[in-house]
Amino acid sequence: MYLLKLTVLEWSRSFRFNNKGGGGQRDFMWLSLMICLLLTLALLVWSSREGVLNRFVDISLGYVQGAGVPIWVAANILDGTAIDNKMLSKIQQLGKKKFSGGLTIYPYREVEPRDVSLPGWSAEKTYSNKENAPVVWAVQANDPLWREKNVANQNISDHEASNSYLQVLLNRPVFAKQFRCDQYRKALEAELTQVLLDQEPVKFTEPLACLSNGWIWLSVNLGGFREMHRFSILWNNTPIISLERVVMLIPLSTYHAIKLTANNPDISFPTTAPGNDLFRIKKLILRKKPEKNDKSTMSGFTKCMTTGSWEGDTLHFPIPQLQSRIAGCAHANAINLVTHTKKDKTYAGLTFYGNAKRLSPPQPESDSIFKVHCASLNDAFYPMSECWKKTDWAKLDVVQALGGYFRALAYVENRTNILQAVDLLSKLTTAQLQEQHDAGTQTALYIHPAYFDAMVRFDFINQIIDGFQSPYGTIFGIFLFVVLWSQIGLILHNRRRDYGVLLANGFRFKDIHFLLFSQLFLCVLVAWLGALCSIGIVHTILLFIARDLVVSGNFLEYLPISELNLLPIDIKVLIYSLVIGWMATWTVAETLWQIIMLGGSRNGPAQLLNE
Repeated sequence: MYLLKLTVLEWSRSFRFNNKGGGGQRDFMWLSLMICLLLTLALLVWSSREGVLNRFVDISLGYVQGAGVPIWVAANILDGTAIDNKMLSKIQQLGKKKFSGGLTIYPYREVEPRDVSLPGWSAEKTYSNKENAPVVWAVQANDPLWREKNVANQNISDHEASNSYLQVLLNRPVFAKQFRCDQYRKALEAELTQVLLDQEPVKFTEPLACLSNGWIWLSVNLGGFREMHRFSILWNNTPIISLERVVMLIPLSTYHAIKLTANNPDISFPTTAPGNDLFRIKKLILRKKPEKNDKSTMSGFTKCMTTGSWEGDTLHFPIPQLQSRIAGCAHANAINLVTHTKKDKTYAGLTFYGNAKRLSPPQPESDSIFKVHCASLNDAFYPMSECWKKTDWAKLDVVQALGGYFRALAYVENRTNILQAVDLLSKLTTAQLQEQHDAGTQTALYIHPAYFDAMVRFDFINQIIDGFQSPYGTIFGIFLFVVLWSQIGLILHNRRRDYGVLLANGFRFKDIHFLLFSQLFLCVLVAWLGALCSIGIVHTILLFIARDLVVSGNFLEYLPISELNLLPIDIKVLIYSLVIGWMATWTVAETLWQIIMLGGSRNGPAQLLNE
């Protein structure tokens, strides 16, 4: 215990402000400072190497936190092979076997403006070239693009948040450049009833001010007609990582429900939480007092609905309409709306009848499997369901009905496995996926050429940087050896007399050995902590510089600045640096101890005291 106290006391004397030399000289302080500078330099070089390689990959191909580098793959349509659930599972299994970190793959669908669009946005009227149209994808609920950490809900009610159908993720930087509040509001005026329109913001002081209430209206194609639905907004403040500038993401279950509804008009689009029955109106009957006029008084209501045809006193809708829409138009035109159960013969207005037996919302058990009413399916979808079991309700796999997926993103968690992953996916054959030797050798997937070009550049830069390791490592090793040899040798030379006093007072050589090496370890530990602080300061400065560069250079809509880490530090590298620093110090110190303290004949107390 006394020896440990003496170790700390003697070592700390080198760091005292009022040190006046003598036995308390600053040799340990200078050794700690030199080791700190060397460790800082080594960590800067290593982390800069990793930062350059990682950021080159991230900027070229992208990187999604928690998933890895995305690889864009497409089904090889030349041989008719589509991406199905079996293929997705097989690819992930092969990825686990081939390299560490594995390979995850998530399908997505490109959403055409004719399926889902902002009010007033259409491929025919607004975009003369499809390349100018906003890019919208439908992704799975567990897709990394959907569940990124920087996504934040804004003003979403509990009911809407629980309803995955009514959510949309918007890329704020890109969306703000393409979105116009005045055009959006003008389109809403032509589509919404006054009751719903009154709920929308009217002051457009900012580009996205009209979305400040936390939702956005989208025009959805439900087969033969378009219908407005309100979606809660999830904002993504950094780019959605892909080879395209994706503006909007919607749940894949929503897209499948839209396609299912569009092809089967007797199935209603789920505007409420799955499992709840919807009430849509198929016809309205005009009821009037004797002094009231005929259905010509309903012209404002009919114009508001924009659909329907009169047969006598009955208004028929070709596609069943939402009760909320009918109620809004009735309110806007001061028309009473009552149910068919009301018996008051003198009550003027419209009586609505609902035909809910065949109008049922799809209830998904996954992103693609829906529970539907068999009587609601048309002849094309009926054979793909289980309705042949003579049941009223059956399951339907919309992916099978639509012919599978044609796009997917495969994620490689470890950047060093990108080359192997691209090679694996590009050489995957239908025979491997189907596990049949006679299935042919056609390539199952198509890899975008941008990946092969990026891989060549990445491999070239990697080999150049690896070529620098040998000369840099040799120079650094020589520098480290010279510094340690000179500083530790100076410590032993300056303290020989002190060690002679300790020997004369009954200390043994092994006690002095423990004393010296404990003090050297404290020097290395303090130097390592100082290097960590230095790296942390440099990392923070570089992070601010990188963010300012991205913002000032208008790169915000292209680069994920939240992940632009130019100086990544791995905890393993930090631990290795401490271990290597101590091992080098111990080796040099032990060599000098044998030479200076134990070598020759002048190593007794008297000889050391006479130094």
